[in-house]
Amino acid sequence: MLNLKSFIVDDELIIDKPNWYKLKNEYSQQELKDAISDTIEGLPLPLFPITEKEAKEEFEELVKFDARTLLTKDNLYSKADYKYELSHWYLKNSVVGRKSSNYFHQLARWRVQHARHTSPYRSWTIKKFHQTFLNPLWTLSMPEVNSKYLRMCIQMRMYMAAQYPPAVAKSLYNLFEAKDVLDFSMGWGDRLAGFHASNAESYTGIDPNEEVMKNYPRQNELYETYKKTKFIQAPAEDVDLSDSEFDMVFTSPPYFHVERYADDETQSWKRYGKDIDVWLGDFLFPVLEKCWNSLKDGGTMIVNIADVYATDKGQNKSYVSICDPMNDFIKTLPQSEYTGCIGLQLNKRPGSNNDKPESKNKKIIEPMWVWKKGDDRTLDQIIDDTSPLSKFFQ
Repeated sequence: MLNLKSFIVDDELIIDKPNWYKLKNEYSQQELKDAISDTIEGLPLPLFPITEKEAKEEFEELVKFDARTLLTKDNLYSKADYKYELSHWYLKNSVVGRKSSNYFHQLARWRVQHARHTSPYRSWTIKKFHQTFLNPLWTLSMPEVNSKYLRMCIQMRMYMAAQYPPAVAKSLYNLFEAKDVLDFSMGWGDRLAGFHASNAESYTGIDPNEEVMKNYPRQNELYETYKKTKFIQAPAEDVDLSDSEFDMVFTSPPYFHVERYADDETQSWKRYGKDIDVWLGDFLFPVLEKCWNSLKDGGTMIVNIADVYATDKGQNKSYVSICDPMNDFIKTLPQSEYTGCIGLQLNKRPGSNNDKPESKNKKIIEPMWVWKKGDDRTLDQIIDDTSPLSKFFQ
């Protein structure tokens, strides 16, 4: 039986190019998969390596970064069709600042289960899942084997919860001239990082997940901006906001029951199950309404969410409508004005070759729905009003 233990260096399996080439010529794919599985059993997770120093330096880059350069126009394509129009405006994806938040929450992201996939954490730590994620070593002709390539295998064959680009968050805070921000689904601390790098002054964040909540204060300490922050560990629907006021509500809520961040009973997928009407009626709508009631006149609500491919009420999988019902609901709230939809550019998944013909020559985006309270300006008008050139001539 093939034994690869001699290739372990500092708790990492490292097979360089010459040895990997030689092994592939001498052994079958299945023999190598079995041997790799035996070897990585019990080894540490192949996390993306980030030091505290790198996280701090990355945050400093985020502070200096001109996030408005991400805002641009093009023809946009979204995987689902929506009643509410997309604009031509979108924000380019950016890696700037990602390490500054990922340093604190990478492990929590690895623990996220998907409705159709086990978590990356379980994929690595439970041996029976190894065979599933190792295939890209061959199908994508990976040149060697180490933590980097094994991590890529997991990302391609399993499901990794995505970060929200901190630079995009910074761009939106500054574009809409936010001062007091509410984020009712904080997630991986990416919008918190963007807040600290932006012109906004205070941030209130809500999340029921204890694993991420314990690290938000550590982010504050590393960034050293000394801005006002408040973190609330609770389901957003249970939080009393009646004495609070904000000029921006900006978040990316759970995508129905598809992403399962933890097994706690406080999670919306646990509380409201697989019935979209219950999830919308008992979770999303009440949370949006209480947030809207705390929004100042002239304030902005931005919700990054898309329709999802999932089961609903036990039926076969299909695209479940979230966005149209959500926007219909927001439309009923006092003084609500639909401003438009800004796209968040999606990076193409490595190894993916399933783009639809209708997406050709278009930017593939995820929608970020923008509503204003008592302000009927269009997205074009707001972008023009806040442009540096416009401010120069005021």
